[in-house]
This record gives sequence, structure tokens and C-alpha cells, in this order.
Amino acid sequence: ACLVFTSATTDCQSCMRSAMACGGKTPSCTDGIGRRSRAGVRTARNTGSATGPVDRLGEIVEFEEFEVHLSATRAKRAGLSSPEGIDVFESRVASEAELLEVEESLRVQLPSEYREFMKRHGGGMFLFLDLLPVVAPDAQEDDLRRVNAAEFKDGSFVAVAPVGTGDWWGFAVHEGRCANQVDFWDHEDGQVQFAATGFLEFLAREGLRVGR
Repeated sequence: ACLVFTSATTDCQSCMRSAMACGGKTPSCTDGIGRRSRAGVRTARNTGSATGPVDRLGEIVEFEEFEVHLSATRAKRAGLSSPEGIDVFESRVASEAELLEVEESLRVQLPSEYREFMKRHGGGMFLFLDLLPVVAPDAQEDDLRRVNAAEFKDGSFVAVAPVGTGDWWGFAVHEGRCANQVDFWDHEDGQVQFAATGFLEFLAREGLRVGR
């Protein structure tokens, strides 16, 4: 069974999504407080990545290269069945106006790779990742602005995807600008660790699992 990072807030739909991302296999859940996944994060930190060695996937800096990986993954999954209502690529795209509105609200400038991806493909389920949508239509649903306004009031970090253990992946903020690299934010001590040199590399490694 696939190892699936879970948390106390994980629900049945999340497990179903995780099962789909694992090709229909039953996910291996933790006890609800992320003990198994916490161990995985600690081990991975020694290699410089939130979940694995950084040298298994070269740096991806162009959308053309990323789109090749994405198309290949979609093609491999084309024949797999999916439970009704589960879409492993949700594509909740954002407009330029929405991105500008959120940047103004959070008082940050988001990385260009992230902005372009959200306009092309959007947030929501991205195979093994669950990306915060820039703007969620439901006022009760997490999105980029709501999560960061509540969790990172000092503006030092912009969270874009939950790890599933109470931790976050996102961007460190310096003088109002998000760093291009993706970092892992630890909810226990507030420390950040390097995860990927850029957002596209992060998506390829953690979302598409390229090279695994």
C-alpha cells in the first residue's frame, strides 16, 4: 500500500483521493497525529528535501519541460479508473486579477512560476499534492488568503500546500517578496527547511513523483 501523509483533519474523501493518487490502492493511514509521516520528514531533511533526495530529479526551470512531465503522467493514468466525483487534477485556475488581489491582501509578491502555474493549471488536487486555490468560492473552504492570514500573520511565510502533518510547503518572504525556492515549514518549531529550487521542480517531485 502507498504511504499517505495524514493528519487529525484527514477525512474519508481525502483518503479516497489519496487512494486514487496511488493508482487505486488502499492508502496506509497513520494514527491521526502523523507519527509515521513525521518520521519520514525528519529522515528526508538530512537529504535536503521534504520527502526525498534532491539529486533524483534535475532542476526544472521551464514550463515546457514541466508540461512534458505532466503530459506523460496524465497519459500513464489515462486507463486507471477513478471513484465517482474524484478528480486527481482539479485545475481550479486563478485569474490575474485574483492573484493581484491576494498579493495586495497579503502584502507580498508571489513567485513568477507559482503565478503562471495557478493561471494555467490552478489549485486543488494535483495528484499527490493538494494545492491551496488562490480564491475559493466557498467562504468555509481554505484558500491562499484565508490560510495565510490566519496561520502566518507576521507575513514571513506564504503557505501553498499542506504536508498533511500540520506542516506546510510554501515560500519564505523577504521584504515583501516571496523566495523562488519552496521550503518546508515545521509547525512544531516554526523552522523552515529547503524543499526545492523552484515551484515547478517541487510540483514534479512532490506532485507527480517524477523519478520515483
